[in-house]
Amino acid sequence: MPLARLLFGAEWVSGRIGSKLTTTVRSVGIEHVRLLVVEDNPIDARATLKALKRLDVEYTVDVVEDGDQAIDYLTGGSNARPDLVLLDLNLPGRDGLDVLREVKQHVDLRRIPIVV
Repeated sequence: MPLARLLFGAEWVSGRIGSKLTTTVRSVGIEHVRLLVVEDNPIDARATLKALKRLDVEYTVDVVEDGDQAIDYLTGGSNARPDLVLLDLNLPGRDGLDVLREVKQHVDLRRIPIVV
């Protein structure tokens, strides 16, 4: 699923009209998106959740505060797989790059889109 569809419930279609580059956003029917936000700063986490409220798509958001919690969430059998992970790089303990490396090496997780 294209990232624009996950983030905005839309597809970006680019083209040219004469010499001008144009971008059109068209709505697509996304019913529900499951997001995992990995963010240790509560102010940044709140800002992310506030921005997500502006989307015209139904979503579920889970927030974890560090890299270890993120890996536990993703590899634990009790949580549903997220459609998208929003990952902070500067995390206590296992940082975002370590999380990214581990996720991309895991055969069942590597296809989950991650935005850093």
